[in-house]
Amino acid sequence: MSEESLILGTDNAGTNRFAAKTSKVLGYTQDANNLYTPKELDFTRATTATYLSSGNLIITAAANIARTQSNLLLLEPTKTNTALYSEDFSNAAWTKSASSVTANTTTSPSGLTDADKLVESASNAFHSVYFASSSSTGFFTLSCFAKASERNWLVLNIFTGVSGGDCLAWFNLTSGVLGTITNGNGSSITTAAITSIGNSWYRCSITINKTSVVAQNVNIATSTGDNVISYLGNGTAGLFLWGAQFENSTSATSYIPTTASSVTRNADTLNINFNDTATDWTVFFNIGNCYVNDNYLYGTAIRNAAGQNQIILGGSNNSITNPSNPNYFIYNSKDDETMYALNQIGTKKIAIKKEGTTLKTIVNGSVVYTKLNTAITTIKTIVLNDDTTFSLLTYNAVRTYEFALTDAQCISLTT
Repeated sequence: MSEESLILGTDNAGTNRFAAKTSKVLGYTQDANNLYTPKELDFTRATTATYLSSGNLIITAAANIARTQSNLLLLEPTKTNTALYSEDFSNAAWTKSASSVTANTTTSPSGLTDADKLVESASNAFHSVYFASSSSTGFFTLSCFAKASERNWLVLNIFTGVSGGDCLAWFNLTSGVLGTITNGNGSSITTAAITSIGNSWYRCSITINKTSVVAQNVNIATSTGDNVISYLGNGTAGLFLWGAQFENSTSATSYIPTTASSVTRNADTLNINFNDTATDWTVFFNIGNCYVNDNYLYGTAIRNAAGQNQIILGGSNNSITNPSNPNYFIYNSKDDETMYALNQIGTKKIAIKKEGTTLKTIVNGSVVYTKLNTAITTIKTIVLNDDTTFSLLTYNAVRTYEFALTDAQCISLTT
């Protein structure tokens, strides 16, 4: 195989090749003798951002430093955490309902002794901390880190402000299993998840599609069992909490710490420039799950030298409102047609090649699209995570070639 213009991420042996410094991500070129040469790519994110380290700690990356998590390049959209004092549930920003909070009682996912304990009262009630939030409609995600103590069931609840409008989910902090999910009147939980981050801590989240315009209450509660809302507490039992987040999003993004005001994490954006304006070329993406937050948005754009979109990878919010009919796609902007519909979940290996006037797409070892007389001529730049509200989130690998691979090479690359 001829020299490759760029390899970013895992190589043919499965070795991760990501590296980062301020405003740069390092990929590499590989020649026919398997000699590697570093290649710098332009990266921007104007704010700090957190990620889960290999040591199972939530740590902070400085502005314009790219993040890798579980050997994946983390590229996220702009998001804002509106849950104030996200690490201090004893603060008055959190209203206590049949509960109390003991601050700084155990080691949190940050590695510091700054996790709080939510303690139930001795009454027969729903034992929670909560705050009032946005009155707007749309997708909202509540998440927090939790650890079992005397109680091992966590409840996340978004009350949408209408009669019967409680959206609730239960999480077992011992087994790591998601329990009952209950939808509210006029609003529904689109996703709920529990993820182990090590040291008996879990990140739990629920996402709702809120249709009412009245204010909502956001609750984090303890429980004695699955689908138990109110119960008689003993005044001493509870569980540990840290790192609450409430965001206008279809999924929980990386944790954004707050104190007295909301905090915004800006989008991660990575530009891959071809050495020359390429007429024949191949691009390869190995991507993870797809997420979208609005109508007809995209996360990866392949552009010509004039900055015009030629091919995009994206989706529409039909993928969220109608999950049985997902709408994630590879789209040929120049010829105005869909090249392939993507599955939302799971790894996808995609090669897109242009040779002469023929454009092809190969996905997971199969040729799925052929355009014999494409209007696309040249490409210059690939922008990963170009839209601030949509992101493919994780890229296992990206490769570019300033020539057309054969169909057999593309099939091998994507298998």
